[in-house]
Amino acid sequence: MSKRFLFTFVGLLSVITLVAQNKFTIKKDLRSEWLQYTEGKYQPLGDEDVSALNSLHFKIEAGDYAADELVYIHSRKPFYIFVNGKLLTEVKGTAKLKIDSLAAALESKSWTFSLYQTKFDEHDLKTYVISEDPVLTAANDIRKPESFFRDFVVLIGLLLIVFFVVIIRLKSKLSSDYFSVNRILSLREGEDNQSHSRFAISSNMAFYVFASLLMSLYLLIVFYNLPDDYKLSQSFAATGFWGAVWLWLKLSVLVFCILFAKLVLIYFLSWLFGIYGIAGVHFFNWMRLLLLSSSSLIVILFVYYILRGLDPAIYITLLSMVIIFFLIWIVIVFLKLNNRVEHTMFHLFSYICATEVIPLLVTIKVLFQ
Repeated sequence: MSKRFLFTFVGLLSVITLVAQNKFTIKKDLRSEWLQYTEGKYQPLGDEDVSALNSLHFKIEAGDYAADELVYIHSRKPFYIFVNGKLLTEVKGTAKLKIDSLAAALESKSWTFSLYQTKFDEHDLKTYVISEDPVLTAANDIRKPESFFRDFVVLIGLLLIVFFVVIIRLKSKLSSDYFSVNRILSLREGEDNQSHSRFAISSNMAFYVFASLLMSLYLLIVFYNLPDDYKLSQSFAATGFWGAVWLWLKLSVLVFCILFAKLVLIYFLSWLFGIYGIAGVHFFNWMRLLLLSSSSLIVILFVYYILRGLDPAIYITLLSMVIIFFLIWIVIVFLKLNNRVEHTMFHLFSYICATEVIPLLVTIKVLFQ
């Protein structure tokens, strides 16, 4: 690993770990207070599965809590809140209701909260009475990661480390080629590299699979922690360990298909533009960038997440880093290919726009909608 790459990595890690987090005190977890309305009356829900229900209820006595405390309700899916049978609001994400404000607005000091949603998920729905306090420890953070997702991240992270060690041991020469920062930045490269021309050989396929698994884990962790107004946060909202594994596998297959779509696009457009002999170099270096960027970013993300980093702004920044890497790549690939083709600069620029710029714009649209 070059010194330049190491310094960049340490710098990014330092910035992330210095970000402050908002802390809260959970005064009461209202899960034990959940009720269901059956046979004309409210009855305790107990340990019953809530997935078959579309309404949940709980009661709060205003006198049991301080005026500055809040009722906190969170779900990644939209839901309706009723208080004493009257619609209060529709929420998509988090609702914080001040107890003193409720007491001022409602005549009664005894409140029955009713939540309506298409299908409840016990792992997703959070109902607390909280007190906002910025000086508490992370153990009281209401946004602390779900244990199942932490277990998933740790287990899959270990599996990917094992996978990485295996391919490094079996394909050491090709690994040094893929993970070379100097070679991806170099504007001149040997012409006799079989890995450039024989892109579908089994040794390359192992790296394609690894890149897909690695990038999908990175994206899944980021999607899981994005603010609720991001569509991807709802689309990839894992609600259990095996649900997270299934989402990861589906996302891995999608990334793998995108890799081959990129491969087909590069070879087709190089033929269409009449720029022969550069497709292999182009795609191989693009895979280099994907492996180097995803490897460095996943380490930063893994450390931040395991240390219970929960600031949504950091996850938005980490998502933006994917775009930044590919913006840098557009400049690099233009300079690298400019030394290998005899066409005009405008001709090459048009090729780069078709293979890199337009797909990047589509990626930005998808990730940040």
